[in-house]
Amino acid sequence: VLDFGGPALRPDTTYTVCEMGIAAGWTSFWQVDMNGDGVLDAIVIPYDPNANDVPPEDLGNRCVEVGFGTDIPITVGISVRFEVDNSYPGGDPRTPGYWKNWNRCTNGGQQYSADANGGWAAGFWLLEDVLDPSIGGGIVWDDILSDSFVFDIDSCELGVSILNAMDFATGKNMNSDPIYTLAKHLFAAQLNFGAGACIPAGDVYKDMTINEVAVAAEKLLDKYNFDAAGPGGIAKKDKVDGPLALSYANILDQYNNGMFCGSDMP
Repeated sequence: VLDFGGPALRPDTTYTVCEMGIAAGWTSFWQVDMNGDGVLDAIVIPYDPNANDVPPEDLGNRCVEVGFGTDIPITVGISVRFEVDNSYPGGDPRTPGYWKNWNRCTNGGQQYSADANGGWAAGFWLLEDVLDPSIGGGIVWDDILSDSFVFDIDSCELGVSILNAMDFATGKNMNSDPIYTLAKHLFAAQLNFGAGACIPAGDVYKDMTINEVAVAAEKLLDKYNFDAAGPGGIAKKDKVDGPLALSYANILDQYNNGMFCGSDMP
């Protein structure tokens, strides 16, 4: 409850109210009592304060603005009450930057939040939980083509390297390589699938569903036996597979940013 009747908050000022670190797979539904009568009389669509980052990220933060010049004005003497209802599963996916923090092998610290809230069993998934075959089923990019190449993403460190689009053997930044870019967004999408995030109904790219895009992306990675180390195998000048990799990556990135489903959808 925000009380604007006293000296602490001013009716001629704009304030930002945020909920921070909402886990993957959760919705965030906001309502507000704007008249101070105890009745929740408006639905508020919060915004992602990291949407304008470069690159855009969805780290699970949601904000609304209240006060002067906003859709939620302040009148002296009344209280403005927000109610936020988070529910799971089927909620919002998250971008690679989120998963680089929600694990136990980096310094993001979100493992403590996950543990305090009951961990994966309560809907607070870490990267390692999805990779664990006995919990999330694991993520294995197995060759859909004719050879026997199989790439098991079996550690947090390897997963974070993929999310950073880095060569796992040398630490070299490979973000300019289309196949590493594709791997980054595919891996984040598969982490979202494993964590219970929403799956959009219908096609998202030409006549393909998001699951079909993910399979096609994995098939393209398999074509080059991608194992997160060494040359990506798709030159920037490639006129077919390079643009195709970036097209799939763009669709998966849009999914990870909640553009196809989730609580931010109209």
